[in-house]
Amino acid sequence: MRIFFFNLILLVFLFSCNSESKSVSSSETSEQKASTGNSCLVKFADEPCTIFTTAEISKFSGIPESDIEMEAPHPIIKSASMKSCSYNWPSNRTQTISILNVTSEVAVKNLIGVGMIKILTEEELDKYKQTRTEYFTLRYKSMTDAEVAEVKEKVNEELDKNEKTANSEPAKKVSESLIGQMLKSNYEAISGVGDLASWETNMKRSAEGILHVLHEDVIFKVIINISDESSVNLEMAKKVALTMLAKCN
Repeated sequence: MRIFFFNLILLVFLFSCNSESKSVSSSETSEQKASTGNSCLVKFADEPCTIFTTAEISKFSGIPESDIEMEAPHPIIKSASMKSCSYNWPSNRTQTISILNVTSEVAVKNLIGVGMIKILTEEELDKYKQTRTEYFTLRYKSMTDAEVAEVKEKVNEELDKNEKTANSEPAKKVSESLIGQMLKSNYEAISGVGDLASWETNMKRSAEGILHVLHEDVIFKVIINISDESSVNLEMAKKVALTMLAKCN
């Protein structure tokens, strides 16, 4: 069952991307598509904790370096696009969580995370028949109600095809929850950072946000949760991303 729901999540992602790509017209020439970038950030892909020292994070945050804990990606993670480095320090904030109808308050650590560097190869762009701009824009945008409905319909079709989940109310409730978490993200285009940037927020994650940035042939992420105000998190994300990009100069 766990494998099925993993595949279900994958289906939601792939289907939403594919359904979007049908309506895309190329805004770049074939010459632009064939061009190769070579972002200096590629060198940090496998070791994201080499991007910043705790001293640099201390400058961003104004927090004493001794209070900052650096957390490297788990060794089991092999894909560079999944590797991130987290910098945490205590906060006086809490978050309400509900599990099985039980609600509780948990402490929230302040967080700056960087990494998840994905290299856009020509092979992958050719596979989707997309330019870098199209690839990025389609994946980091809010879905319309019609697109959400289309994804839900497709997922329900897959549930009905599987003998273990057909006519299963618990399975449908779990799938609806998964879909809701994945499709309720909001994206805001951000100018002045990299080639393109998009700020992702999700009510499920409170004010925490993710800044997705396209720079030449890579996409990287900056994850911020230092305030209950999304605007404060965004400003910090932009500062971190711009400092990261400055390492290419």
